This record gives sequence, structure tokens and C-alpha cells, in this order.
Amino acid sequence: MTYAQQIKHPMWQKKRLEVLEYQGFECQNCGTTKDQLHVHHPFYRRGAMIWEYERHELQTLCNKCHKDAHALDEKIRQLINDPNVYKEQVLGVLKAMALNPYTKLDSHEEIIGFLSYLGLFNKANEDILCGIGGMVGGIDLSLIGLCRESADA
Repeated sequence: MTYAQQIKHPMWQKKRLEVLEYQGFECQNCGTTKDQLHVHHPFYRRGAMIWEYERHELQTLCNKCHKDAHALDEKIRQLINDPNVYKEQVLGVLKAMALNPYTKLDSHEEIIGFLSYLGLFNKANEDILCGIGGMVGGIDLSLIGLCRESADA
């Protein structure tokens, strides 16, 4: 089923309404209740239908904040694909995202899901992410659960 078909599916419409109600019909970034609202996936899991997410994994965003979220996705995609950018800088952006409630990337699975969504995840990336000594840009990876081993320690 394509993404466009999933958007029209009754299961998505039900999940969307559930999330909007749960989050008080309010943008989770700026707090507006007056603009058009979207239910945003900060990350995607490979093979999951768009309604197969817990409501706390989805965000209610106004039109402007939703556009900003997708612009951020694109900027990260460009950074990661730019050979002139140090991977540590990109990892620093990911860590900042992990600590930012707007992006809500606060677990290993969510960060991997986000990288997969951007088309950037593979086993080598995971090894790089988890093999950089536990700290990037002053942020302890174990605090955000990026690496399973450090999160379990």
C-alpha cells in the first residue's frame, strides 16, 4: 500500500483523530490551536503502516511547524550526504535532535528509524554511531539510549 493510500485509509483517519485529541488539538511545537494541524511522524519504521505507531510517537504540528520539521529532515539529509561535512558534525545534529522535544528522537530505535526514513541507515552507520567513544559534542550517547550497549549499562 502506498503512502498516499495509507493517508486515505480509515485506520489512519482514526489514529490521526486519536492523536489530535490526545494532544489537545494544539501544535506541540508552538502551541497554536488556530492553524491547520498535521499529525507528524518524527521517524518511520520500515514496513510499518502509518497508523501502527503509538500516539506518543506522533506529533501534532501546525502547518508552519510541520514544514519546518520536513525542512530539517532535508537539511540533515544534505549534511550527511555532503563529503565536506565531518560525520561528527552530523552526529552532533542528531544528538541535539535527540534532546529536543520538537524532534523527539530519544531512543535507539527512533534515531535508526529517522536515519532509515532519510535513506541513510545501514549496519556500518550504526557501528559508526555507536563506536565513537560514547560522547559527541559533549553529549553522552548513553543518556539518550543511542547505543543499545551503553543504554543497558
